[in-house]
Amino acid sequence: MTFAETLFEIARKDLEAAKCLFERGLYPQAVFYLQQSVEKANKSFAILIGIIKEDEKDLKDVGHDSMEVYKRLIKKQKEKSEKINEAFKKFPKLKEIKIMKNLDVEKYYKGAVDSLATIKFLGKEREKILFIPKGDIRSVIRELDKLELQELDLKHVKISKKDFNETKESCIELLDNFYNLNPQKIEKEKEEFEKIFTLNLMEEVIEGIQSMLLKNAIYVNYSLFYLSLIMIPHAVVTRYPDNNHDPLKTYNKNLPLIQLFDDLVKIMDKTLSKQGNLLSEY
Repeated sequence: MTFAETLFEIARKDLEAAKCLFERGLYPQAVFYLQQSVEKANKSFAILIGIIKEDEKDLKDVGHDSMEVYKRLIKKQKEKSEKINEAFKKFPKLKEIKIMKNLDVEKYYKGAVDSLATIKFLGKEREKILFIPKGDIRSVIRELDKLELQELDLKHVKISKKDFNETKESCIELLDNFYNLNPQKIEKEKEEFEKIFTLNLMEEVIEGIQSMLLKNAIYVNYSLFYLSLIMIPHAVVTRYPDNNHDPLKTYNKNLPLIQLFDDLVKIMDKTLSKQGNLLSEY
């Protein structure tokens, strides 16, 4: 069993513990084990997609902060956007290629910057997240439900001959942009491309992209991100009283997190089921 698989199995057991404790009315302990389940599932997923390494130092750097995983992921997205922008500056004609026209790099870059700012803000305002409103938690649940519906719609995508020809032309245009660098090699690549790139191949590629594996990865990524946001402050507050909070008094039936606990557990159950499928495929 790999380390990612071990973390995943512990995450499953932590979730079972959370359910048992909640049924007994032990709310601080139930929330703590739900937080632990999210944290370990996050680390397992991060190892799987290469965001963190299995070595002790990297895991220690991440610590109990699940959002550190997403900081790294978003920073990579920001770096990729910067590289694409640099390529556009050096080769302006790249923007004219059909396949590149719909690529809104500025939007991805701004999204990454905004996300990093949000994570930084949440790191300073963790106490406020402790009392996250019920409406915000329900919004998360709705977003994840929408994501599942979008996944189902993907099964019905068809490729027309027109779309195929436009994609093929775009790829050839992309190769032509590098023609002056090595004309002989580019001509050879174009010949090979003409032979192998067929409508059937493109449909197989699209089908692969929309496979259950990728769908699961998308859902797990978003679900663990949202759950991490909700559970940020609960690793410590659930266990130890301080000047501001007594966990025995804070975690009661009036707390929105407790009122929607069963819904969050259902999301985590679904997330772990999809994550288990991912681990079995790798």
